Amino acid sequence: MTTENRPRFIDADAHIFEQLDMWDRIPKPYQSRIEHRFPVEDPYYHKRIFDTYLDGEPIPTWMGQDRLKRFRLIPRMLKKFPDGAPGMEPERMLKDFDIEGLDAAAIYPTLCLFAPWIPKLGAGFASAIATAYNDWIYDFCSVDRRRLRPVAVISFHDVSSALKEIERCAARNFVGAFMRPNPLYNRTLGSEDYFPIYKALEQAGMTVGIHEGNFSLLPTAGLDRVKDQAGHHIVCHPLEQMLAFLSLYQAEVFAKFPKLNFLFLECGTLWAPYWIERMDAELREYRSNQSGRAPSEIFRDQCFVSTEVDDHFLPTVLQLMGEDNVLMSTDYPHDESHYPNSHKLFMDQAISEAARDKVGRTNTLRAYPRF
Repeated sequence: MTTENRPRFIDADAHIFEQLDMWDRIPKPYQSRIEHRFPVEDPYYHKRIFDTYLDGEPIPTWMGQDRLKRFRLIPRMLKKFPDGAPGMEPERMLKDFDIEGLDAAAIYPTLCLFAPWIPKLGAGFASAIATAYNDWIYDFCSVDRRRLRPVAVISFHDVSSALKEIERCAARNFVGAFMRPNPLYNRTLGSEDYFPIYKALEQAGMTVGIHEGNFSLLPTAGLDRVKDQAGHHIVCHPLEQMLAFLSLYQAEVFAKFPKLNFLFLECGTLWAPYWIERMDAELREYRSNQSGRAPSEIFRDQCFVSTEVDDHFLPTVLQLMGEDNVLMSTDYPHDESHYPNSHKLFMDQAISEAARDKVGRTNTLRAYPRF
């Protein structure tokens, strides 16, 4: 099969590497609180892959380990992307999408998975970071607005500021807004403080993309049980997503905002049928007095979980929970991505062609109505 004739898919969760000009957009009163360090000696990546500190805190924190360990990935990146600039320049991103057989992608941040959620920054600084990112990614995606579809970064420190940013991003046709599953100021995703945000997103037809990232300076499931970055990466993504779904369910968020879609991203798939069945069992055994739809019905109606292209459990998950609520993602250009082999790995999955089209394309269009 030639690249021209092969199926093309939509990536539900691709990423961008924020560049220096994004940080330069933050207003001057906050610039003294931002520090960049450039430990990478490679001349091409020296000013493209860098360390950022906000109020003296590195993002992400990496559990107190040697910060330079983060940059051990550079030789692997140079090998995987020999001609440079993965996820840093829009023209290059589009070329990589062609290589990977991607027709389009929802674009999530990298450093801004963390930055606006640091509690001690305060509402003003966090909101300024979110606004700068959204302006920057909007301009980045202008090269091809059909294929590069931005997901908004919203600061949840202050609800009124969040609502203004949602309105601004909705007017620019952002497909959704990103949320972390972790508690912020002891507020879980089920907090009533967030209800105006959910209402605004629902009215705008924007999707909630829930995305964890380890070492975030937020309360994180499992952090006290592991000793290093690897251990925390293993536990934080699925456990935080499981708790997020439970929090949203018990707070009746799905019932209050029935037209709002929620995506559970970059956390594997097999947890979803297990967790949904466990929650359903509480209703069957009368230990839960929750009224309304069962968790399995809610997930069917409003929720989606993303699968990595090489997820060995994908055929099993589709058998257990059906084909309509799973989305394909590549995690491009992060180190976990399988570029340039994502398309091949997804095509090698032992699923039907009808299921492949759903997971790889049509489910994503349903998950993000603004696509």
